[in-house]
Parts: sequence; structure tokens; C-alpha cells
Amino acid sequence: MVPERFSEIVGELENAGSATSSERVFLDRTYDLDNTGRFISGIAAAKQAVYKILKTQRFRFPVYSSDYGIETEDLHGCDPQYACIELERRIKDALSVLVSDGRIVGISKFNFGVKKSPFGAGSELFATFTVETNGGAFVIENVSVGGEFDV
Repeated sequence: MVPERFSEIVGELENAGSATSSERVFLDRTYDLDNTGRFISGIAAAKQAVYKILKTQRFRFPVYSSDYGIETEDLHGCDPQYACIELERRIKDALSVLVSDGRIVGISKFNFGVKKSPFGAGSELFATFTVETNGGAFVIENVSVGGEFDV
């Protein structure tokens, strides 16, 4: 399904005249992945970008650059204290691309917990944190790492 405004955006890109203008058009017009057929911006676009990055394992999919996604699989079964410190560092690293392009301005207020896995045996380490943008802040909940952690 092609968004209704697709031809309008293509026209804007053709008339933009420079790479900087084209890049700005794409950053300002993020296609909503919830299949609504519309574009989103501001906090909604930043939230979608954060979730997409944190749901993509880095280095697994050749379509993405080596800078895209997060690595969590090697944290399975690690000491929970180490895993918390490392997960926070990896989240900040994964989202640094959004900081560098200005979509988010900060990541803070990390909280961690361990709960029984809803997918069978074992437990999950999870993180909740706040993402700050120029337009406000939002909370990301339950970024998880499966494995065997003490509950």
C-alpha cells in the first residue's frame, strides 16, 4: 500500500535541490509502521525509531548497517549485575544514532528487574528507561534479555 501523500513527498524531494534538504524531509516524515497509511513526526516518530532499533539484533540482518540495532544475545545467563550495566551501555550505544541526528536528546532513569519468562523456562532481565526529545519525554518499558537470571 502506497501512502496517499507519496507523490507529494517525491515532488518535494525533487524540488529540494540538496542532500541536506532531502535528509530533512525524510527525518520530518516518518511512515507509521502500524499500517495506518499516514506519516508521524515528533515524539511518535522518535518512539517508533527507538522500538525498531531495540527489536533488531545488530549484525544479524545484512540489510542494516553495523551501526543499527542492539546486541543482547550474549548476555543470556550472565551475572545479573554485569548484565544490567552492560545492557544500559548497549541501549545507549544503539540509540546514539538517534542522538546524533537530533531525534532524541537524552536517555536516563534506567530501572532493571528480573521476571519469569512468559515463553517457558528461565527468566528475563528487563530494563525500563526514559527517552528525552525536544518535544518531551517518553518511557520505554521491558527491553528484555532472556536467559537464566536469579529471580
